[in-house]
Amino acid sequence: MMLSAFAILIFHLWVNLSYPMSRAEGFLTKTTYWGVDIFFFLSAYSIGGRKVEKYGSFILGRIKQVYVKYIIFAIIACIYAKWPLIRLFKVIFAVEFLEKGGGSFLWFLPGIMLVYIFLPIYQKLDIKNRKLTLLSAVAVWLLVAFLFTYCTKYHTLFIFWNRVPIILTGFYLGQSEKFKSLLNRKIARVLTGVGLLIIGYVLLYYFGYRPQLQTPIKDMFYLMAIPADLGIILLVGMIPEFKAIRWIGNATLEMYALQMIFGYRIMNILIKADINAMLINICTMIIIILPAIVFSFFYRKCLRVIGFEK
Repeated sequence: MMLSAFAILIFHLWVNLSYPMSRAEGFLTKTTYWGVDIFFFLSAYSIGGRKVEKYGSFILGRIKQVYVKYIIFAIIACIYAKWPLIRLFKVIFAVEFLEKGGGSFLWFLPGIMLVYIFLPIYQKLDIKNRKLTLLSAVAVWLLVAFLFTYCTKYHTLFIFWNRVPIILTGFYLGQSEKFKSLLNRKIARVLTGVGLLIIGYVLLYYFGYRPQLQTPIKDMFYLMAIPADLGIILLVGMIPEFKAIRWIGNATLEMYALQMIFGYRIMNILIKADINAMLINICTMIIIILPAIVFSFFYRKCLRVIGFEK
């Protein structure tokens, strides 16, 4: 979760260390959209690894943990950027997400809520008939992707729709005993992780960077990151967790929201200060991360005070 947050932060706010930007730096910083993939994967993995018994309670919990924060940050953005009220309502009720996809305010949060809403339902169908459910899911994904690619000009939701394969991958690996066994075998885990990472970055370089693959479906390049996603998850998951990692991991959504509301303003102020590019990047990250951790801490504390969380 922490790595996912950093990757998204780098993708949006990284100031080039080299000028003109080197190919290596551009490649490494402009393909960190895999940070979003990892978040989707982990969310689906957590659902796949258990059976959601009480759907209502599960959704209520996700609303408290995700959508209430989304509403709070939408209100903050509305005040800060002086939105018209109609935009605030369109954002809160995800109308803007449907209209603009990746161009909408914090599109990722309505996207992750869709995962939480539909994946437990998918799980119930999967329990009854796994092969049919999986084949149906893949068929629906492909059908919609092809229809939207060739029959309409409505391409904005591909930023979410083309994450369906990594969501399904996370869901099924969450159930896989072989995958869980791999996680417990260090040498096999490292070798598999390194192999997937190499394959993934080769695919990203040739199809996910310049150019970005657009056939046979629009924004196909997002799928090129899947091997790298899995390799990163296998390798980074071996790092021992300590408090700082847990704090940042718990504040992932807050980091995403704050960088999208204030990040560019902060970055531009630091650029005008005419300081070293690396120092700009470090300061930008600190200025985003610390308030995100503080917000996350007090938000959880408020939920406990009003009895919504133990």
